[in-house]
Amino acid sequence: MAASAKPLPKVLAKMHPAYDVLVRPNLALWAEADDGTVILAIAEEFPAAEDDREHLVIILAGYEQQMAEFLDSNPGLVSRFGTRVRFPGYRPAELLRIADYHTRLRDDRLDEDARSELVTRFEEVSRRGIIDELGNGRFVRNLVERSEEEREYRLDHSDAEDFTDDELMTITADDVNSSAAPLLRGLGLSVPE
Repeated sequence: MAASAKPLPKVLAKMHPAYDVLVRPNLALWAEADDGTVILAIAEEFPAAEDDREHLVIILAGYEQQMAEFLDSNPGLVSRFGTRVRFPGYRPAELLRIADYHTRLRDDRLDEDARSELVTRFEEVSRRGIIDELGNGRFVRNLVERSEEEREYRLDHSDAEDFTDDELMTITADDVNSSAAPLLRGLGLSVPE
């Protein structure tokens, strides 16, 4: 048995007393990078799933392309997971709400120009169809965090000696612009001008 599949006996032992619904984390968590580990983890679990399928629900979750590759890795998987629910990527307005949420968590705020710049960036990644690749909400959180870092850098390198609370808490369009391009390049993506 592969080292990464060792937790399975403990998981299987716990499944029997808690049959009603078992929501599983992504099984790829047990599989490091080696292909055989995923198949081994799934193969060991299916006898329990097949024997007690009227009592057991197994939910696999992931991005569409990776899930398709996973299901195609074993001919028996496609027939065992016949129901698929596809969730669309977030729309730009939803991504902006996520950005607002993350700024509020830190007692920060986005000025109107920063909000407009974020919408422009979100529309661009949505138009290019890469928001899932970027990680949806994770991309937004990273963009907000880097924009905060850019604000700190901007303030640290300004000639001002004192700042108002508003200046210390406000993310500007320049902060967003300074953070977006390096973030996208760091993910191996081209940056539109």
